[in-house]
Amino acid sequence: MRSFIKFLPVNRNEFVSRLFIWAAKKSAFCILNTDEFKNQIPGYSGFKFIAGIGAFSELKGNSGDNEFANLENYIKRDNGFLMGFLNYDLKNQTEKLVSKNTDQLEMPLLHFFEPELIFDFSVDEEQIEVGYFTEKYSEEDIQSVCRSI
Repeated sequence: MRSFIKFLPVNRNEFVSRLFIWAAKKSAFCILNTDEFKNQIPGYSGFKFIAGIGAFSELKGNSGDNEFANLENYIKRDNGFLMGFLNYDLKNQTEKLVSKNTDQLEMPLLHFFEPELIFDFSVDEEQIEVGYFTEKYSEEDIQSVCRSI
């Protein structure tokens, strides 16, 4: 089960900078930052900054077969908060197309994960809401992680 606590960093910008460095050491992370973009698009959800760090579960697709079906099954199975990406070359599974360009990055066709930790600045300008799995972390663990970042 995912639980949430609020954390008040001493300096928000410094915390975010250190969070980037800390996240890069983890197996998986995704950081979405609106760069303080304000409601210029109708229906805009209003999130400002959210980071998913660590993989509680993950799906990496590189087989080239039925990646969309694999993703659909993963979404149904985990039914949680997921972050990830789709590679441009997935187009080859939807149409009869072939890419002959060299893949120098060797990225998987898709990669989605359920973050162990979620850091969300959307609720409050100053406080961070931190989501975590109670099966893996205690509230004290999360407070210690936040202080160490």
